[in-house]
Amino acid sequence: MTSSRILNFICIFIIGITCLAFPADVPAFVFDKIIAIVNDDVITSSDINRLIKPLYEQYKNIYSGEELNKKLLSAQKEALDIMIDNKLLYQEAVKYKVEIDKEEIDRKINEVKARFGSEDEFIQALEGDGITVEKYRQEIKEQMMIMRLVGYFVTSRVVVAPTDVEKYYNEHKEDFFVKEMVRFDLITVKDSEEEPALDKANKIFALLESDATLSEIKGNFKGDTFVNVKEDMGFYGRDQLLKDIEENAFSLQIGGFSRPFVIENEFYVVILTDRITEGTASLSDVFQSIENKLTYDKVRDKKAEFIKELREKAYICYK
Repeated sequence: MTSSRILNFICIFIIGITCLAFPADVPAFVFDKIIAIVNDDVITSSDINRLIKPLYEQYKNIYSGEELNKKLLSAQKEALDIMIDNKLLYQEAVKYKVEIDKEEIDRKINEVKARFGSEDEFIQALEGDGITVEKYRQEIKEQMMIMRLVGYFVTSRVVVAPTDVEKYYNEHKEDFFVKEMVRFDLITVKDSEEEPALDKANKIFALLESDATLSEIKGNFKGDTFVNVKEDMGFYGRDQLLKDIEENAFSLQIGGFSRPFVIENEFYVVILTDRITEGTASLSDVFQSIENKLTYDKVRDKKAEFIKELREKAYICYK
């Protein structure tokens, strides 16, 4: 896992969205002790332990010996940096009296609970992680306070002008070149004892010629396990499909459908639903995605500057 992916993984964990139950055999920081002091708050070895447990589970299946220790040490350092940043952000949120309603915390908790089979499983997972429901609620509250603080001091102050988007588009046009792709529905028919597959495939073709919808076709063959109607197969380019399916799909116009064709004793009918023409996507087509990217980049950089300022003013002591 790359450094950036480690950070992403840890950040997702911090806001309370990931699974809560982790193994207890992480070798890092055997004794619970203070690792760092951040103004009036402390970060302990157990804090670091809990954060890197999921990563440890992944690493121990890939690395061993000295290499495993090096990877874990690097993860511990990254986790510590993130925890320091979050302590500073939370302290700033408290300073500005950021408020989070109980209902907002309840909604977030319920989102996490929904990932478990029952309330008991949720509580057991928390207990397995060494925290209480009350402690978990507090963690959720703190992270929501941080997000609201960042939203006010960072996100709300980021502006991406249309000229910024256009400039990025013109400077990165090669990134927006797309190959021809098709999107389609697919109907497959296998032989059965009652009726040959070809006869059913021809009936399906006749229904399509009479403008029957896929729902109507499904209704006509309800209960017939030898007829499979697959809606929205997604987009595919050339050389991504079986040759016969590709040839039929790329030869159709949007809304058109193929005659039944056979592949290994199974008949197929392709219905084309969309097509992307090869070439450079227009600015209007990619405007939103570019704007999102530029916004994300600016928010990331501005947040880093914000945290840097907090660090410069803070008392941070590593133990």
